[in-house]
Amino acid sequence: MSPRKKLQSAAVRARGYTMMEVMMALGVLAVGATGIIAMQKAAVVGNASAKSIATGTALANRWAERLRVDSMVWNTNDPTDMGQSRWLKTVLTTPNMWTLPTDVAGSASPHADPLGADIVLASDASLTGYCTHISYRMITPKMVSAVIRVAWRRDSTAIDCSAPGMFIPETDLGSYGTVYLTTGLIMQEQP
Repeated sequence: MSPRKKLQSAAVRARGYTMMEVMMALGVLAVGATGIIAMQKAAVVGNASAKSIATGTALANRWAERLRVDSMVWNTNDPTDMGQSRWLKTVLTTPNMWTLPTDVAGSASPHADPLGADIVLASDASLTGYCTHISYRMITPKMVSAVIRVAWRRDSTAIDCSAPGMFIPETDLGSYGTVYLTTGLIMQEQP
């Protein structure tokens, strides 16, 4: 083969990519893009879950503080003294059972909106995103244990806090997310 033909042949081969090379490049690009899309979906789901857990934990802590303040009226061994409390008196009537704390108009509610704010006004049309239930147990005559459970629907739809299934912890665990917080409440000794 003459040098001139060799040059022409090399020039023809160097003009572009073959169809096989293009197909391989597209295949590698498709695999990479699929991986990136899957990681993005996992990140979005993880962030939504983390937000719900953080909001549920904040609500549980808020209720623990409310119970601590409520226990301040319990200052004698007389059971009727505990009956003057707003929420703690439930240990006398329904011990070891999940209960929905009573509303306090304008300040506290077991129903919270999707952002974690209490739904305290009857005119508030916010969807209930989080429910708070509390189970009390008398440890000693001077000490009560309160387990606070905050639940939400994983699909971010409205939740019915009074539904019978909400009082059974094992209800449809795949549909609900929950946060539990346990706190101890002690009788305030009089000086």
